[in-house]
Amino acid sequence: VVDDGETTPQTFLGVQTSVDRHTLHALGARGTVNVAAQVRVGLFFTKCFVLRPGCTRAGITSERAWRPPSRNSEKATMRTTSAVLLAAVTLAALSACCFANRDFNIVNDIYNERPQSVQLRVLGPMQEQFNRSSPNVMDPSLMEDFAHEFSFMQDISVDPEDPNVFEQTSVPYVAAISNAYVEGESGLVWDRQGNIFHEKNMFFERTSPNPMPTEVTSSGIFDKTTKLHYPLLATTIQRYGHMYYHFVVETLPKLVLLKEAGLPKGTKILMWGEPYEQKFLDMLDIPKEDVVKYDPLKVYTSDVLFFPTPVPRITPARESLEMTREALGVEVLPEEERDLVIYCSRNNTGTREVENEHELLMSLKEAFPNEKIVTYDQVDDVTELIHLFQRAKVILGPHGAGLSHMLFAAPGTRVIEFQFMRDPPMMFWHVAAALNQDYWLLPVPNAWWMQKKMNVPVVEVVDIMTAILTDSVSSRACKPGSFLDAHGNCVQCAEGTYSFTHDSPACAPCFEGRYADKAGSSYCRTCPADSYSKDGKTCERCPDNKISWIPGAHNETQCLSFKE
Repeated sequence: VVDDGETTPQTFLGVQTSVDRHTLHALGARGTVNVAAQVRVGLFFTKCFVLRPGCTRAGITSERAWRPPSRNSEKATMRTTSAVLLAAVTLAALSACCFANRDFNIVNDIYNERPQSVQLRVLGPMQEQFNRSSPNVMDPSLMEDFAHEFSFMQDISVDPEDPNVFEQTSVPYVAAISNAYVEGESGLVWDRQGNIFHEKNMFFERTSPNPMPTEVTSSGIFDKTTKLHYPLLATTIQRYGHMYYHFVVETLPKLVLLKEAGLPKGTKILMWGEPYEQKFLDMLDIPKEDVVKYDPLKVYTSDVLFFPTPVPRITPARESLEMTREALGVEVLPEEERDLVIYCSRNNTGTREVENEHELLMSLKEAFPNEKIVTYDQVDDVTELIHLFQRAKVILGPHGAGLSHMLFAAPGTRVIEFQFMRDPPMMFWHVAAALNQDYWLLPVPNAWWMQKKMNVPVVEVVDIMTAILTDSVSSRACKPGSFLDAHGNCVQCAEGTYSFTHDSPACAPCFEGRYADKAGSSYCRTCPADSYSKDGKTCERCPDNKISWIPGAHNETQCLSFKE
């Protein structure tokens, strides 16, 4: 039993350790820990999973009531537990002989804690919090109907009046850490003095515990791992930094900080080494020979490691984006020069390609003949890329790398994202709020992240564009939910149809996976998981022993057995 909130010396298998409640919860989130302490944590979790089926990862009993096991199951459980405990005791004994005398200090806030091995150069004041308005949507019940889905990566309130305050702020700095190590897919940093840098916003604690050095978790792996030494080294490595969006809005701000700090001559910079990186590095006057391609299966050591303020995954601070824009020479053009509707295509990317893209583009050009509609596919020259998106009036397209270029667009630019419905990350909503842009969310039924192709509701895209580009509705005759017939009368939309804009020439049928269960609807709702839309008028539950695992299914064949 460990006192709540207190770091108390414990003797475990003959090894004195220090464990606190945070260690039990996050495998070493705070305080002084060593391997034996982690084994003790492992036993805690083993007890939870093996002995108490109602436990969650944090060791808290879930809502499902726990019933005492039968005598037979109890014996089987005890045998399993004995085997697991024996293995854990063996591991602890092996670990104790190697690490009994090695303590590691968890550093959560370099700016305030200032370990002896660290020198700090502060490059600005604390970043400011800011409000993020709820996404603009056609269906006002969407965020409430799918609150769980849209809060997968960050919490978004179902209340449209909630400010959704961004709070993951930091002080911009570059830390110089003596005798440091960098390792693993998350770019974990630690030093020879035993400091493990779990700096805030460095990792994504929402989905996984903070990593620990392999010297702590397995001396055998650490000893056998290839180590590359550089006297002066800077790191930009965070998990997923090899993906384009994360590079643009998370890695580039760190490069700008390193550039502003003025690295000593001969400093090498750890990068993921993707082909597109150097084009941006050229814009920052960082030569190719200064870059070291990072390999997460190796350990990088340095006499001095330069460590910039981490950027929160998918949710960068406003100041991080603004200083990146400035460093790349992005300008805000006069409104009359911002005249492009830019569609970001994912054609030939292999995932989330819009299957009905040709129909979509033809419909947009027909509905808005006076607009300059251009398709962004691939632009290699960064200067040309910036100049293109500086001219954006509207940016639209499926969730993906192309939308990252909203970073170069002016405040007030309208952004329309075609978002999949299974565990959607809402990073472009966040970036739009940080850049004072106007974000519209168009949920795509029956779509998911790694889907090869998806059908987009073309009529709904045109509806949103109409709402965006129309100045006033005060003089209109027919309200949304009705249409203007040939005799000038306003006629209510029937069930299964809707009209989103004023004076619609007709009511449109709900797109597949959506429904309108009453007459006079101005929008269609999306069928939740475990159901499918029926005639656009209602959602039917899947048959027994089958589920539809993605919101917006539109026929019974999309209800799958558990095996499927």
